[in-house]
Amino acid sequence: MPYDGPAAPPPPPPPAHVVNVVQIAGKVKATVPMWRRTSTWVAVYSIVLALIAFWPQPVDAGAGRFLRWLFDTVPLLTYERLEFGSNIVLFAPFGIGLALLMRELRYLIMPLALLSSLTIESVQAVLIAERTPSVLDIVANVSGACFGLVVVVSAEALRARTR
Repeated sequence: MPYDGPAAPPPPPPPAHVVNVVQIAGKVKATVPMWRRTSTWVAVYSIVLALIAFWPQPVDAGAGRFLRWLFDTVPLLTYERLEFGSNIVLFAPFGIGLALLMRELRYLIMPLALLSSLTIESVQAVLIAERTPSVLDIVANVSGACFGLVVVVSAEALRARTR
């Protein structure tokens, strides 16, 4: 066997945040664990949610002209329906993120959504004069979290079924 020179140095160790190192198509790839990626995403989402929920003025304060055009264009769409749907969309990531993070504690997601929504509406009622709390907002928020939870559970069931 011919001598090819000194042996190649070993590869450097992966960064501290990397847990798994896998080989895909002959290339070494470091992977970050799912919980770490998800927890970062949930933290960013929580900050955005808090900013939206506790902003001193309604978040649609500058959108009056656009909203009038939208409601004139789509007669079945009312401000109340748009607000209800927006709250569902706003809380769907809550259900998705917690369902991915709290796999064994998913039964707590709906109570956490209710508690979060009650807290938001209570703070708006007591501390933010420009904001209007609503029981319908609580219903929509919890519905959005439920939708997110159902999306994750359905995707996992479908994935398990196709394996």
